[in-house]
Amino acid sequence: EDGDTIITISGAGFDRSHMLSCRFGCCTAVTARYESSTIVHCTTPAATPGMQALEVSNDGSEFSSAGILFEVMEQPVVIDIFPSSGPSGASIAVTISGLHFTTSIIGCVFEDMGQTSALLMTSTQIACLTPISGLGGLKQVQLVDVGSSVVDGGALFDFQRGPVVTALSPNIVYGD
Repeated sequence: EDGDTIITISGAGFDRSHMLSCRFGCCTAVTARYESSTIVHCTTPAATPGMQALEVSNDGSEFSSAGILFEVMEQPVVIDIFPSSGPSGASIAVTISGLHFTTSIIGCVFEDMGQTSALLMTSTQIACLTPISGLGGLKQVQLVDVGSSVVDGGALFDFQRGPVVTALSPNIVYGD
């Protein structure tokens, strides 16, 4: 959608040339970065969601014809988190609500507190655990995809400092 994702293309016969380029779909070509005769890197242009073919050219005019496909997806959007607060000294389950969630989302980041695993529930909900930390305060909720791209969130989680109860034994007592 927005583009600007660096992708790695594997193949054969790539030349170190100032005309080395990648073509996305039928018409949009961008300059490629040469790594070796079998690997080049290209930055995706802005595109509408859907399947796109990718081809490579050494001279800017004659492109490969393999028709390797990749999918342009809508950018995930974080809208809310529930609960929106919890202890900093214990990990709790939270549900992140938003749009365009897919299996490519693999992690949740609570600003500078580290990454935890994400579980896709629906295209509008992801579950994850909060990290354990002694730090308190409001932290922006972000998502991480398989390419390590970070999706900035529109939700905040309030890590509250203080004592945390995680178990009780016995959990039944008798009164008078």
